Amino acid sequence: MKTLAEAGTISNDVPVSCNVIDPDANATEMSLVENAVREQMHPADEFEAFLALTESGMPLADIAARFGVTEAVV
Repeated sequence: MKTLAEAGTISNDVPVSCNVIDPDANATEMSLVENAVREQMHPADEFEAFLALTESGMPLADIAARFGVTEAVV
């Protein structure tokens, strides 16, 4: 944003939306949610994210419910 403002592409006071996330939130889960909302993730990336969540101790049923998929997909 700073570079765009310096280049004159945007004004210095352009509003920028941001989301404040609880510092105790699971970073992997938040990243997965953010990416899934924008565009469907590549299956390999989704696999790695689901794997990280299961390795952190999150139950398969919880992961499936949070991301609208079946436990078989997880």
